[in-house]
Amino acid sequence: MILTMIITIAVAVLLAVFIGKNLAYSTSLWLFKDFGETNVAVIVLIAFAAGIVFALLCILLGKIAKETRDAEKAKAVKESKDEKDVKAVKEAKAAKESKKAADTAAASTANTSEPAKNSSEKSSPFSKLFSILDTKDEKKLVLKEKTEAEGKKEDKNV
Repeated sequence: MILTMIITIAVAVLLAVFIGKNLAYSTSLWLFKDFGETNVAVIVLIAFAAGIVFALLCILLGKIAKETRDAEKAKAVKESKDEKDVKAVKEAKAAKESKKAADTAAASTANTSEPAKNSSEKSSPFSKLFSILDTKDEKKLVLKEKTEAEGKKEDKNV
């Protein structure tokens, strides 16, 4: 902190020395109009002020652009969250419908006293598919049990 203050004072003294030596010098200046004999120190101060104005303008435009980008990002995030929520709701509805279809299919295959033609007419379009899948699973289970039983018999014989 002290070092920064010493450096700042040294720079201010150097600037004061250069400006003091240049007070006697003058030159012509053109800013959309020709200004005749103008002190060099005044031209330096005008250039310094113009630099500050330009820097502040750039900072202001940068902040405005950043706020615009942040607003667009927030809007995009909000829209993506809304889309995810809508998608989750749709998936939940689809899951309920598929569960309902599976329950209907299971009920139609469990009721064997009714003729097959009538049960297929009353059930959903997926009931036939579910009944086929159920019978395949039952066949696989029976086949698996048979092979395990045969394997145990062979182990006992060996």
